[in-house]
Amino acid sequence: MFTKKEILQIGKKAYSDFSKRHKIDCKIKIVKPNKFWKIANQSEIIRNKMNEGIPVEVGAVVLHSKIDTVYVSDLVINTITEDKNFLRAIFMHEFYHVYFKKLLKNNDLKSSFASEKRAKLKLKKDFPKLGKYFIL
Repeated sequence: MFTKKEILQIGKKAYSDFSKRHKIDCKIKIVKPNKFWKIANQSEIIRNKMNEGIPVEVGAVVLHSKIDTVYVSDLVINTITEDKNFLRAIFMHEFYHVYFKKLLKNNDLKSSFASEKRAKLKLKKDFPKLGKYFIL
């Protein structure tokens, strides 16, 4: 089980490593599960899957703004993984969403799927050991 402090440490280290390759400006915020799911539900992909009754495993979500924020919930993370590298991969994946946000034209389903694919492909290319945690 990860503590909030451990999650933030892993997130900050991932941010540092990501920033050595790509410049982004974002923050990481740990929130309670209810707030996390309220934010996650703003994603067209997540909302679509939930409406179809498909189980959704989401470890983090980005809310784009002037300064983007990666939201995580320690309780949600701890239901998904105990693997530090997987948690690191989750953060890196979200950082790619921040990095590619200028390419996100709409919050529709098609744009959201394209954003997911971009993030997964670039993660696999730049950080192959972490990219293996995500399937295309």
